[in-house]
Amino acid sequence: LMHVRRSKKYRREDQRMTLNQLVIIVLSNLVFCSAFAPIVQQPRISKQLFAQSFDLKYNDMSSDEEQKPQLATLRIHGPDSQGIVAAFSQLLYGHGCGIFDSEQSTDRSASLFFQRIHFDYSMMHTDRVSLEKGVTEVCDRFKMTSQLNWGDTKKKVCIMVSKYDHCLWELLLRHRAGELDCDIALVLSNHPDLKPVADAFNVPFEVFKITKDTKALQENAEIELMQTKYNIDLVILARYMQIVSDNFCNTFPHKGINI
Repeated sequence: LMHVRRSKKYRREDQRMTLNQLVIIVLSNLVFCSAFAPIVQQPRISKQLFAQSFDLKYNDMSSDEEQKPQLATLRIHGPDSQGIVAAFSQLLYGHGCGIFDSEQSTDRSASLFFQRIHFDYSMMHTDRVSLEKGVTEVCDRFKMTSQLNWGDTKKKVCIMVSKYDHCLWELLLRHRAGELDCDIALVLSNHPDLKPVADAFNVPFEVFKITKDTKALQENAEIELMQTKYNIDLVILARYMQIVSDNFCNTFPHKGINI
């Protein structure tokens, strides 16, 4: 095309290719491509090259899977003092663990410190027993309490609702999309209105009608059901329009979320 455009024989207003010129360009391209014909005529080589490249990509993918992090969660709380964050950071580093993320807060009125550490133990060069013992020693030094979850099993969750459905829909849809790493084992309500929502997601739905006279009795039945049949680890109050008792809170200490 550049040759045709630069040719003095053609003016700007008449730069159209003739059929003959198009044929010449096509033929020249065919001659140029024919130089690579020996490579195309060797299918065995091309298959070998393809197989080698595929194996290389497969090995790269497998190596990525081998380096997949193993995440655990350490929760601590207790009297606020200096050096808590550094002590637990050094402890995890000493066992070969890497901190994935960490969040901490302080209740200044009560002088209490709270921290949640999400760490990767895939490269840990000790064992779980040693790390748990180290966590206990640091907690004893600072008079803290701790909870270590290795992330081996998903938490079993119970969602408690009444008649408002938007929170229930949100949780069930996000769980189906894989955004919530848990097992929603039960939906519990004091009204039967939201049973079709739970049925749409194949989640068991139980109703405990509560009145002023039957509140304590029904709440004890709810606790027994969650503990004996479903082994619930976490309770989510998703627009549950009842005030839970002290007995309920003591049964699930630090295991309830109100949204």
